[in-house]
Amino acid sequence: MALIFRACIDKHSLSGLFNRLCKVSKTTNVLQIAHISGKINRIQRPRPPPFPYQEKEYTALNFFEYTIERYDENSKIIVVEGPIAAGKDKFARELAKELEMGYMPSPSFDLLYKNAYGFDMRSLNSQLPERLQAYDIQTFLTNPKHNCVPALQVTNYLLKLNAYLESLLHVLSTGEGVVLNRSLYSDFVFMNAMYQAGYLNRQCRRYYEAVIEATICYCRKPHLVIYLDVPVNVVKERIQKRCIPYEVNSKVLTTKYLTDIETAYKEEYLPQISNHAYLLMYDWANGGNIEDVVDDIERIDMEYNDQNPKKLCDWLFLNLSELDEARQMYSRRNRSLIIAQSHVPLFEVSEMYHFGDDVKKIAELQELIPGGEFSEGYNPDMGDKVLWKLRHERNPTIPSVISYKELVAAE
Repeated sequence: MALIFRACIDKHSLSGLFNRLCKVSKTTNVLQIAHISGKINRIQRPRPPPFPYQEKEYTALNFFEYTIERYDENSKIIVVEGPIAAGKDKFARELAKELEMGYMPSPSFDLLYKNAYGFDMRSLNSQLPERLQAYDIQTFLTNPKHNCVPALQVTNYLLKLNAYLESLLHVLSTGEGVVLNRSLYSDFVFMNAMYQAGYLNRQCRRYYEAVIEATICYCRKPHLVIYLDVPVNVVKERIQKRCIPYEVNSKVLTTKYLTDIETAYKEEYLPQISNHAYLLMYDWANGGNIEDVVDDIERIDMEYNDQNPKKLCDWLFLNLSELDEARQMYSRRNRSLIIAQSHVPLFEVSEMYHFGDDVKKIAELQELIPGGEFSEGYNPDMGDKVLWKLRHERNPTIPSVISYKELVAAE
């Protein structure tokens, strides 16, 4: 009976259900079309508690899940973009607090190279040939001629993909919007700069583009993109001022490299994304007032317009079934199916694969790593209690959204 009841509900239009949120077109049902509100002007209303998506899977059996009751005008995705040292992290955190949203920081390679027991695989690099070493952004900035540069950029994209999928899941599961520090949609900007600098060849670039084509189609573009514009000369001054050794001594962060990034942002990424999302740009060379930005955001009318059908089109849901399917697709159980699409069979690009003895050596090394013999939570030698254990621990390689409550509590 429960499944029959659910099927009947799914056949109904969402127009009536969303009328309390915004105006809805007579022919189209759109999720979350309204003005975003800052915490001062935001109207608080009773909502169901957030769905615990980190501990519990959302399935078709959750037929009493009041998904849409959690959504309001701030249930949106906002991405903060800009060059290196633009102040994106601080800006995005403050914006998230002003809008009572969650915050997704830029994913770190520590997610891949540090396991749950604190062991860092990069400490083994001295024992490995170059092609097998753990390679991250910090190493790239000081050694851009490394054999692993192509794999680095693909891996960096996949980290951003995972972070973005987690942000989508967070919004759809909790109703809390998310502010991200960069996203997968702008990642090609850095690939272009690396290619023009000669750090990877045409075949590797083709492989990267194939990975993007196979995976990005599963995502939904953000509602709003905010670009912090900082001139290259100011970027270089800030790099020197914050005095991070691998940036100050970098062979990569030249005037040409930084200019290539700025050019790709302004001539390619921003025009492309503005067709689908709303765009705000600020001269951030001397910083600015976050409250003025919130005022600008509140003025944007995010109502879907049939005359501009691409704008916000990723957030169209015709019925509850489509909304449920999105939540299930982005769940941590099913997300591996999306990530698996990145395994592009272009074996002639040897920089992207390990073969033969290399695979064997990596497997042998994995068993010697503390806590590397079994999955996280199932290593008795590391103190894990495995008797009668049925639930798999959280995947440590998935970035987590910092909720609004956690942001405020950390102050």
